[in-house]
Amino acid sequence: MLVMVNYSLTTMHKRFDLVYKTGTTPFFPVCYCAAGYTKNLADISGIAFAIADPIIIVIENGVANFFFPKSLAPIGKRVIERIVSDPRQWERIQDKERVLSRQLLRMIQTPVSRIVRHNALTVAGDAFLEKLLAMYAEYAYYTDVPGFLFQLYYTEDFRTQLQRVSELTAPEFDLLLSSHKKTNYEQFLAALQNAKTKRDKKKVAEKYYWLVHDYLGMIVDESYIIKQEHAHTDIADELSRTRKRIRDIKKIQQSLPKAARREAQTVSEMLYMYNERKKQVLSRVNIFIRRIVEARFPRLSFGDMHALYQFSPSEFVEILRSGFPVGWKERNASWVYEMRRGSINHGDRAYASFVARRNNNTSLKGTSASAGSVCGKVALILNASQINKFEPGSILVAPFTNINYLSIMRKAKAILTEVGGLTSHAAIISRELGVPSIVGIKDLLSSLNDGDRVDVNATKGTVKKI
Repeated sequence: MLVMVNYSLTTMHKRFDLVYKTGTTPFFPVCYCAAGYTKNLADISGIAFAIADPIIIVIENGVANFFFPKSLAPIGKRVIERIVSDPRQWERIQDKERVLSRQLLRMIQTPVSRIVRHNALTVAGDAFLEKLLAMYAEYAYYTDVPGFLFQLYYTEDFRTQLQRVSELTAPEFDLLLSSHKKTNYEQFLAALQNAKTKRDKKKVAEKYYWLVHDYLGMIVDESYIIKQEHAHTDIADELSRTRKRIRDIKKIQQSLPKAARREAQTVSEMLYMYNERKKQVLSRVNIFIRRIVEARFPRLSFGDMHALYQFSPSEFVEILRSGFPVGWKERNASWVYEMRRGSINHGDRAYASFVARRNNNTSLKGTSASAGSVCGKVALILNASQINKFEPGSILVAPFTNINYLSIMRKAKAILTEVGGLTSHAAIISRELGVPSIVGIKDLLSSLNDGDRVDVNATKGTVKKI
C-alpha cells in the first residue's frame, strides 16, 4: 500500500510531526534509522506497506530535528498490528537481527590500521567501510523501525486491546511496557556489584565500554567505574527493584488470556530489541567508526567531529577519502535533508521554516508519564556534557533522557522531554522515581529557556510559563 499526499511547501509543516530532536546525536549515522521508515516495510511486516511522503531533517545550530509525515501513522499502526499478531513475522525479524548482529560485530574486529594507513583511507578500507555502512542501515531497519513505530503510533491501541480482554490497570500496563529483562545499565550495575578488585573493575570497563556512547559520546573506562561507585551507594537496592519489576511483569503477563499474553510477550521483546539490544550492537559499531575517523583525522576536535557527522553518509565517506570541502563547518549551522524510499538527499532550504515556526509558546501540552503538579525553574539540558550545570530542585527539560541523565533525574522537581512516549526512558524512570513527568511535548525546546519559571501539571500533561 503506497500513501501519497500532495501539498504545497507553505502548508507542509501542518502535515508533519517533530518526533526527534537532539544536539547530542548528530545526523550521521542515526540517519540510517530514519531512512528505514521511508522504505517498503514488507520485510518487517510481510505486506508491502510504504509511504511516498518524505521525512524531513532540519539541522540548526548543531541540533538535528526529525519531522515525520502524518501519513506514516496509519501505515505504522498496520505494520505493528501485523508483527504483534503474527508470531512467524516476529520470529523472522529476530532471526534477521541475530544474523546481522553477528556479521557487524565480526566486522568491527578488523584492525583500524587496515582501513586507515598513514592518515589515509586504504583501497581495501574504502570497500570495507561501504559494506559496513550498508549493513548498519539494514540492521537499523530491523531493530529501530518496529520499536519506534510502536511507541509513536500503537501504544494506546495496544492498551485498548488488552483492556478489552483483561482487567489490566493503567499502572500494570505501564509496567508491562517496561523492560522485561535487565537493561544494559542494570547488567552493568550487577557486574559492578560483583567487582571486588581493581582487575575485576577493569574487566567490567572492557565489557561495557560502549554503555554510554551515543554516536559521539564518552567511552566507559576505569574512571567512569569509580564515578558510578560514588554515585550509586545503593546498587543492591536498585538491583532488588529490578528483580521485582521483572517478577511483576511476568506475573502480569501470566494473568492475561493466552492470545493476549503472547502478544504482550512479543511487544516486550520488540521494545527490548529497540531500547537495549540495538544499543548493545550499534554502540560498538559507532565507536569503531569513530576510531576510523580519529585515525584519518588525528587532530580533529570533538566539536569538529560533531560537525563532520552532520554530513550525509555518502559525503561522510567521501570526506574520509578526499578530505574536507571548503566551508564544511557551515553544514553544522544550518542544513536540510529529505528522505524518500530509503534514499538520503539534500532538501529544499525552505524546510528550515519547520524549525522557525516553533517558538514563543507560553502553553505546551504532552503525554503524562508520571502524575503530579509543581512550579519551578527550568534547567535546559540538551546533552550529557551539560549535566554538571543542573541545580537540584530544577525542572529538567531535555530532548530525551538516557542513563547519562539518571544522576540529575533523581534531583529534578519534574522531568519534561520533547520526544518520547510512555515506554521512553524518561517515562519509565520518572514513574519509578515518583517524579512528575510529561513526555512528547511539541515545541518544548524552542519555547523554554534556562531560568524560565513554569507551572507543570503532569496529571493533565500541561506546561505553562509563569
